[in-house]
Amino acid sequence: MSIEDQPGYARWQAANEALQKAAERRDKASEAEKAAALQNYYRAQEEYDAAVDALGLDGA
Repeated sequence: MSIEDQPGYARWQAANEALQKAAERRDKASEAEKAAALQNYYRAQEEYDAAVDALGLDGA
């Protein structure tokens, strides 16, 4: 079964996109916005990590 056919693939794909967007916002944030941008990035990273774990990609 290809990775795209795995049940958790859609979750991983969405989490990956959210993580990339959060990283961009974090990198472009002003000092006043930095704390909120970092919190959003950390939440996105947690969801991405959970999606990777669900797909069993942590050792890939």
